[in-house]
Order: sequence, then C-alpha cells, then structure tokens
Amino acid sequence: MKRIVIKTYLDFLNWSKTCGDIISFDTETSSLSYLHLSIIGFSICDGESVCYLDLFKNKDFVNIIGLLNKIFWNCEKVIMHNAPFDLKVLYKYGIGESLGGKVIDTRIAAFLLDENRLTGLKFLTANILGKKRLSWKQITEKYGISSPEFYNYAMNDAEDTWNLWKIFEKQLEKEDLSYLFYSVEMPFQFVIRDMKINGVGVDKQKLLEFDEKCVKLLFELEVDLLKTLGIKPQIQKRFDNSEELLCDLDFNSSQQMVKIIEKLGLEIKEKTKPSKTYPEGQKSVGAATLLNLRGKHPFIEKLHYYRYVRHLYDSFVKKIQFEIQEDGRIRGNFNIAKSGRLTMSKPNLQQNPNDEKYGFKSPIKFREIFIPKEGYVYIIADYSGQELRNLGEVTNDTKIIEAFRQGYDLHLLTANFIFSLNLKEEQLKENGKEYIEIVKKFKSERHKAKNGANFPIIYGTTASGISKRMGISYKEAKRWMNEFFKLYPNVKKAIEETKIELENNGYVKTLMGRKRRFPNYENQTDKYKAADLRIAFNHKIQGFSADQVKIALSKIAAGIKDFDAKIILQVHDEVIVECKKDQAEKVKAIVKNCMENAVSLRIPFKVDIKICERYEK
Repeated sequence: MKRIVIKTYLDFLNWSKTCGDIISFDTETSSLSYLHLSIIGFSICDGESVCYLDLFKNKDFVNIIGLLNKIFWNCEKVIMHNAPFDLKVLYKYGIGESLGGKVIDTRIAAFLLDENRLTGLKFLTANILGKKRLSWKQITEKYGISSPEFYNYAMNDAEDTWNLWKIFEKQLEKEDLSYLFYSVEMPFQFVIRDMKINGVGVDKQKLLEFDEKCVKLLFELEVDLLKTLGIKPQIQKRFDNSEELLCDLDFNSSQQMVKIIEKLGLEIKEKTKPSKTYPEGQKSVGAATLLNLRGKHPFIEKLHYYRYVRHLYDSFVKKIQFEIQEDGRIRGNFNIAKSGRLTMSKPNLQQNPNDEKYGFKSPIKFREIFIPKEGYVYIIADYSGQELRNLGEVTNDTKIIEAFRQGYDLHLLTANFIFSLNLKEEQLKENGKEYIEIVKKFKSERHKAKNGANFPIIYGTTASGISKRMGISYKEAKRWMNEFFKLYPNVKKAIEETKIELENNGYVKTLMGRKRRFPNYENQTDKYKAADLRIAFNHKIQGFSADQVKIALSKIAAGIKDFDAKIILQVHDEVIVECKKDQAEKVKAIVKNCMENAVSLRIPFKVDIKICERYEK
C-alpha cells in the first residue's frame, strides 16, 4: 500500500481528491486525558494508500482540520479502533458531528466476534494479521514524534485497522451479528464519547466531611473491637491534638482474624484458593465467613461492620479524591463486560456503594458527593425490575408476563406462593388500595422472595448459595427454588433449553443475537459445566438488558441534543442526565419515554425518574 507523509494543506488537498468513500482513521495525541490532550497528527487509509498528517507545530493546522471535516462529510464509512477516543479528540476541535451513522469500530467488532479475547489493536494485529508492532511508548521514547519511525507507526495503525475490518465485516454477517453491531453498538459509541467528555462533578466539601466522618468512626470501631476482646485500648495524642490508637492487631488481616476468631471458640470453614505454598488453601476471614458466623459472638457483627466501613473508606471515599480533575469533575474509563454491560474503571463509578449492605446502615450516603454544575440539575432514571421483566420475555413465562401486565409486585407474588400468604390479586397490584399496608405487613416474606428466590435464580445461585445468603437450611432453600419453578414453569424449561443450546453450540445467544461463548465447556467436569450453565442463562437476561439500556441511551442522546443537557453516567440500569434547571421537566419526559420504549416487548417497562440537586438513590 502506498504511503505518504503530509505536512502542508496543499499536499493534503491533493491527496483528498483521490480519497475513497470508505476510510480508516486514527489520531495521535499528546495525552489520553480529555482536558490535557492536543492532537499532534492523524492517519487515513482508504485501502489504496495511507497517509499521515503531521500537525505538530504545523502552520496549516486550522486549514488541515477544516479539510478533514469535509472528508468526513463526504465519506460513507469511517473505520476506527476504539472509536470513543478518536471521537472525543475530534469533538475537542469542533469536528466530526457528521459521523453519526458512519462510524465503524473494529474494537467492538472484535469483541462481538469473540468476547473472550483481548481487543487491543496491537494484540489483534499480531494474532490476526500476523504483524508484530511496537507500542506508542517504545516508538516515542526511542525516536520521538517527528521521526520517520513514528510516522510509519501511525500509518500502521490506520492500515491495520482497515485490514482488520475487511476480515471482521464478513464475519459479523456470517455470525448474524450485523444488527447488534450497526444498530446497537455503533450508535452507543457516541454516548460513551459524551460520557468521557462530560464527566461527573464532585462536591469536594461533602467528600471531606465524609472522609472525616469515616476516619472518626473507624477509630471508634477499632476501640470497640478491642474492648469486645477484653483488650484495653492504648490511646495517645498526636501533635495536632487528634487521637491515635496504638494497636498491633490489624482487623483487615485475614490471618490475624483467623487466630482471634478461633480463640473465641468459633469454627472457620472458608479457605483461600490452593497455591504452591498452601496446596489445600488457608483458612480465611472474608464476608462469607462473617455471614456464616453471624449471631455467634458480638465480635463477629462488629468486625463485619468495621470491614464494611473500612472498604467504604478505602475503596470509595479515599480513593476517589485522587481521581478529581482540575475542573472538579471525574472522567473514568469505559469498557465492556462479557455480558455486554458497560463497565468503568479509574474510578469505577458503577460500583458506588448502596446505602445499606449486609443489613448495615451506611454511615454516609456516598452518592451525594456527585453534583451538577451551578444552575443545573440531575435527572436520574432507572428501570423498575428490568431483569425480572426481561426474565419473563426471554423465558416466555406467561405467569411473569401477565403479572407485569397486571401491575403486580413480582416479589410479593413470589412470596405469596412460597410462603402461602393467601393474598388476593388486587392486593398484589402496586397501585392497589391495600398495597402499601400489605408490603409493610409482609416485608420479611417479600425480602426473602426477592433475595432468596427471584434474583438468585436469575443469577444462577444454587440452593447451597441461597442457604448461606439467607441463613436458612439447605432443605428450606431447596424448597424455595422448587416452589419458584412451580410458579414460573417456563423459567425452568428455559434453563433446560439453554443447557441444550450450550451443549450443541458451545455458546448461547440473547434475543438480540449477542453471543456468550464457552470454548472449554465439553472438556470440563460436571461442577464447572453447571457453573457455565448458570452464567449462560444469566447472559440471556443480562445481555439483553444491557442492549436495551444502550438503545435507550442512544435514543436519549438524540432526543436531548437541542437542549442544554448531557448524559454523564450510566450505572447498570440507571441513567443520569445533567441539564439546565429550567429545561428539566421537558428533558425528564424525553428520558422517560426513550427508556420505556427503547425496545418493543410484550411486557411494559416502568421507569422510576426524578429531578435532583445531587446524585441520590
């Protein structure tokens, strides 16, 4: 393929006259951070030739960028690898808005074709095209950004992306993944771009208050834990007059806690995974151990709560302070899980702690640190019972479908059957006259049905798992499962059909065609096959739910484009939009409509939505 390095507007203009309608495109930037990055060059490949535009200190910069925008307008397709990054670079320079419906992302194509492999460009180039490339760091550190070697590196990226797409395009069609790729994933890449650009605002003062509160509480809990063990706490004053606990015990140390708990006369059954040093594993004190020992000694409850608060502080309150950027906002990295769900890192705002966990009341409401800009509000919308509704759709269970059509509370319906509550149909309806009183009266039974039957079965939990989770006997857990399947017989049938699909194909598909592959299924023991089956069945529900949210978000982005509103975050089945206060009601209506009508199903979807001054659950 012909290669050319371009440094002037005129040379780029001449090259553009022969440019094809389909191109691959890749940017080179000074940084990965949106606030700090500047474009230093870009590469274009049209299958006949590939060029690199050196923009570093280029006097024709403005004209070149303008011509690039014209090329985008005239193109039929623009192929990128990790499109949200290149799209956010283009957005920063005010171009690329014509790319809607044209973008092809080879990274997403690679993932849909095999979710078990890595999707980095260098990895795919080496393993599919058979060409080993040096990394950006290796090239720049050795040769710099204005060298022939760097130019070749940049052009390689565009050419490799082009060649990968020529392979992936046919494979997507062959595996019947075209709809999922073009209609679901590609529009969603613009939503990811927007979230990466927008970020989430942080109330630094509130975060500082939470920090101080957690530190104080952890100190008090450590003192209390020592007293529970009959140890007199040794406390000394620091130079700033604050108190410091002198203690050799580390309550986060699993091995130290094993010794303490066994001295209390309690048995620990949980062990770590086998290793070379400990072939049979070591006894450990984690959440499972503390749940199993709950109620057997006051120290256990206090240690469990201490561990919860410590995790809350270390993993959220303390950690997030290092992620706040100069403009007071946090911009995380987005990726995709094997189920198709969006994941996030650095930081992972999708794992914000709930107000309660393991029955403990949280000392802080962590989500409250996230706030909109002055004059703006949050619109927070989340699906009500999304996965349970999709369970009915996926399994074609008439009982579940009819329950949601009639407006029943499915958790209460399940509780009514498992625990023989003898409730009438009208009492199960969420808009019924007696509903609120009924929920209060049977709060415990509803909780058991929700967390011991409905959700565990979706997630593939065994009777043994339910037994441990709910603190009941294995026999009772098994009864709950059997009663669940009696009430919803098509769910059991769908699980059996999933097993056949897995045995025949080595993969399963969602209603939208998203595959989950299990290449080693046939060669595994029955134990691991059972585990794969649970994952496979869950994928049918969770994978479909993930695509439903993606479609909804793409529709929301299109619906609010004429308003002063932006999608800033997606947390599983929840969407957060930041918008101008005086436009909130109109934007709220658009968000609700887009989510409830994202896909056409037999079961109606309900969205809980509110306008808030800060992020509230």
